[in-house]
Amino acid sequence: MHEQIETQKKRFGSLNLQPDSSKQTEGKVKYEGLSFERYRKTVAGVIYQNNEFLLVKKLHWGNCWGFVQGGVNDGESLEAALLRELREELGVKDFGTPTDTKIRWVRKFFEETLAYYKDRGNVGKILSYFVIEYLGRRNKIRLGDDLYDKKWRGKDEVISYLHSSEKPIAEEIIRQLEMDHVIK
Repeated sequence: MHEQIETQKKRFGSLNLQPDSSKQTEGKVKYEGLSFERYRKTVAGVIYQNNEFLLVKKLHWGNCWGFVQGGVNDGESLEAALLRELREELGVKDFGTPTDTKIRWVRKFFEETLAYYKDRGNVGKILSYFVIEYLGRRNKIRLGDDLYDKKWRGKDEVISYLHSSEKPIAEEIIRQLEMDHVIK
């Protein structure tokens, strides 16, 4: 297991761990004996509509595009956290049922993010990826305080907008959606 982790760190600069290898106890997340006490539990929503995906820019992401994401509060389920974050970040609640992709990504924060969240004491995050369909009208989306831009892009184009470390995750999610005939 540790050899796989080291290989993945070299390849992606992070860890992509499946949830069946994790345990959470008293706010501490452990993966196969590794402790990530200072990593924030986070959800990421891969939002799609009509074969396009919503990408956003956050103030502390520099010039990078990504999927809507946010932290999980104490006592909150991953699904509830996702729906809350979508309402806060996009100002809408017209979504289908979230589907857990079972993809988990453990990564350290970039310097901009560390500076932005300096008072929280976290050094990274554990992302849980969900896919969710947006059922509303796109012009109803109103970006929250953390976001400053958005765009919808097709599956072939969306990958080119993402940070290189997130591309393999997005490719896998898109592959899953194609296999399940959710997108074409």
